[in-house]
Amino acid sequence: MKRRAWKMVSVVAVASIGLSACSVPAALSVAHHTYGGSPYLHVHFTASLTSSDPALAHTAAALAHLSFDLNEQSRAGTPISQSLNQVNQDLVVWHGTTRVATFLESQSNLYFNVNFTTLAQVPGASSNSSSLAALSLLLGNRWIELPFALIAQYAHSLKGLKLTASNLATGQNQLLNALVSLLARGTTTPTATGFEQAGSMAQLANALVSQFKGVGLPPSSLSKVKGSYALDVTMSGATATAVVVRLVTPTAKHGDAVVKVSATIAHQALAVAVPASPLVITPALLKQFGAGGGSLLGGSLG
Repeated sequence: MKRRAWKMVSVVAVASIGLSACSVPAALSVAHHTYGGSPYLHVHFTASLTSSDPALAHTAAALAHLSFDLNEQSRAGTPISQSLNQVNQDLVVWHGTTRVATFLESQSNLYFNVNFTTLAQVPGASSNSSSLAALSLLLGNRWIELPFALIAQYAHSLKGLKLTASNLATGQNQLLNALVSLLARGTTTPTATGFEQAGSMAQLANALVSQFKGVGLPPSSLSKVKGSYALDVTMSGATATAVVVRLVTPTAKHGDAVVKVSATIAHQALAVAVPASPLVITPALLKQFGAGGGSLLGGSLG
């Protein structure tokens, strides 16, 4: 199996755990009410990357022009922490005031809608005009659905993973709890607006690696990762309203790579609705696309 195929399946599997679990700002607070105390959650964030590594130049340029909105809604109308696998989540990517893409998860099914014309205008983004034109004709500005059954089938055929909607939903909570527990155990310094905390990337990795088995993903050597993290949380009572996260990773040839994420957190009632009449990706449809279509998920069905 090609390495890139497994990487793609890993990305899809992790995404189906829940977009919120992939969102650092939503998890980095010791305040329970910040994440799960309301039927709604809204996180607006920006990210920057500083590095002298030329291989990261395009990523750094793209991040400088993008912003993100994470929205969650409990379909049951109950607090998110009490709505296991009943939460719709979307991540909207913006270039200025123009939407680049929306990724949505509901009941472990994934949906996406990409504006390839806008994507091509983002500095640093991939700009292979012929590829983007072909993708735009096929997928541009229309909703695409990746059913969980298809994701699970690919994960099993490529790596023998047995994913279920139940263990992915449970895994989302476990990942969030692992992060929050780690931060709660750490030493914090009070500030005028909240608190600060710092630690090693290995500590963060060790808090997460033990959870991978529970969601069907193989543990890796994350515990050997080098670097440090620091966060500055702004509080309003028992709820975090903003957070700044700084991740520093040293490299042998190019010094430190620094990722900074700045987020604001709110709980306004923003609906996260499953799109009507999406194009549902099926094994038969992928076969019609041919080899190129199969590469959408990193491989082909047998």
